[in-house]
Amino acid sequence: MNSNRRIVRVGISFPLLFNIMQKGYRTNSEIECTDGLPEGSEYIYSYVDSHTQALYMVFRHDSFDEVEVGAIIPEAYIVHKKIYHAPLGNAE
Repeated sequence: MNSNRRIVRVGISFPLLFNIMQKGYRTNSEIECTDGLPEGSEYIYSYVDSHTQALYMVFRHDSFDEVEVGAIIPEAYIVHKKIYHAPLGNAE
């Protein structure tokens, strides 16, 4: 098997794409990706699944399992979390 077939796909919904393109959308350092693509992942191509109406981006990395030509590409899930800062109050 060719190591170039070590790929995964990441889906993103059209509503999310729509939201991030709207004026006033803001992200900041309080959002952290806690589970995502490994460093050094390479973007290969993207496509739209007409059934789910989602955009899929396909990435390659040596750590991904090999995928046979014609097989369904495994889906990777990206997890973000918001970091909350609690006030400590006044120390006297």
